[in-house]
Amino acid sequence: MRLRKRKICEQENRRLIHHIERLKQELEQQRAYLEISVDPPLETVRQLQLSEAKYMLLLKEARHRGISRG
Repeated sequence: MRLRKRKICEQENRRLIHHIERLKQELEQQRAYLEISVDPPLETVRQLQLSEAKYMLLLKEARHRGISRG
């Protein structure tokens, strides 16, 4: 039973790291788009803010779980 629980926990940790990395790439793309935009749409700015909030929440969860990429 404990082995199964540990395996599930490890899978969830890997999944969390994957989501963090994917969201980080999204943020970099959105920031690059905003840098080259003369007058970015308000929706794009709001989407960036939402993505940043999600990213910070996932980082906080990873810290709480005590996991890292390594």
